[in-house]
Amino acid sequence: MDRVPDYESVGWAFESPRAHLNALIGGVTMVRNANRDEYFMGLAIHEAKKALERKEVPVGALIVKEGEIIARGFNGCMNYSDPTAHAEILTIRRACKTLNNNNLSNCTLYVTLEPCIMCLKAMSLAKINVFVFGAYDSDMGAVESTWNLVNEKVFNYDVVFRGGVKEKECSELLKDFFNKIRKEQKNEKEI
Repeated sequence: MDRVPDYESVGWAFESPRAHLNALIGGVTMVRNANRDEYFMGLAIHEAKKALERKEVPVGALIVKEGEIIARGFNGCMNYSDPTAHAEILTIRRACKTLNNNNLSNCTLYVTLEPCIMCLKAMSLAKINVFVFGAYDSDMGAVESTWNLVNEKVFNYDVVFRGGVKEKECSELLKDFFNKIRKEQKNEKEI
């Protein structure tokens, strides 16, 4: 796919109308409003910091419908003793409850870390057709890093996504968290 960096923001834009049309036909588009995405990603980062305060992996998420936040969440795996309590899953549950509907089409999910396979499938089941993520996940990322499941038809409808929004800030939160954990573990071994 012929892509060039989007000069007004981090992320990708299509170089030609033909490439853009090819992507639309394939069901994937990567063009979004940079200012709106950066604003909402900043709020998702705020959610990630709440996770950090609770000694959870700092991943935050929120779901927006028509410019209004309908749900927020952050990782809860440790506090809930639930390996499925990822920020995306908890936020999807809250959004469905808020709307009293399991169909979240016309909503946008913002998350500070590239979704894993489980979260990507949950987004598909909830019919979320627009999502934006911050940091890339070289271990478990299912969108572009480890797997490219968006192009493998995990979604049976058209999807718009954008990765790398406020990537540096999102990545630093995660790196600092894991460096602190490693340092604590090293200090415990020395005692």
